[in-house]
Amino acid sequence: MSAMEVNTPGRFVDTKHQIYSIDPVLTFFRSSPNNQALPLTELAKKLSWLLGVCGFMRPKDIFCTDISKSDIVGDKLQLAVVFPKEKRGRKRIIKCVHLSRHKDLAICPVQAYIDYRSRTKTADISVPHPKDKAHSIVPLLRNSRKLTEQVVSTTISVYMNTISRLFVPKGTRPPKLRALGSTLAAMAGVLIPDIMIFEKHYRLSSVISNNLSVSTLGIPLESHMDMAP
Repeated sequence: MSAMEVNTPGRFVDTKHQIYSIDPVLTFFRSSPNNQALPLTELAKKLSWLLGVCGFMRPKDIFCTDISKSDIVGDKLQLAVVFPKEKRGRKRIIKCVHLSRHKDLAICPVQAYIDYRSRTKTADISVPHPKDKAHSIVPLLRNSRKLTEQVVSTTISVYMNTISRLFVPKGTRPPKLRALGSTLAAMAGVLIPDIMIFEKHYRLSSVISNNLSVSTLGIPLESHMDMAP
């Protein structure tokens, strides 16, 4: 992981020699209407960005998330990513992403998920998995104009970049949220050996303690991943 210059704990990150502050995004979320009042597409953008930074999720991870296998247990959100990029022994897996509530509900990924689901769950659909048509998933993100249609990964990527452009200079390509989130986690005190780097993508090791806290947004936020066959 590259060297970092930190001006404000949990907020600034050096990605490819560029210093970023995510404060403009946090300010934007806090000044926006509450989740229930946001247009559904805007809430989807917010949810996608928070899952990317706090859960280290790629657009394709969110695209392959199966709501029928996901749940909220206590104050923790458990998302099941079916057949992600990661594999175990060359076999496809289900990756479980766990997130806890943030103290600030305006920037809480769990609250954003709850509010998004409250507006889409009546239109739940089952679709073939893009990597294996023999398997079906109930997708998380839906077309706001037609809830029975799934939002594709390229659109999710656009959602993420739209929010990230609030803190990157004009004409600059936004950083990948997985890299941004993992760097913020390291800045918050997560041990570097616990952040595994595999061919330009990051994931938290499955052997990390379940009580891991990651201050990705400036206030402690628990987030970790487990791998299941």
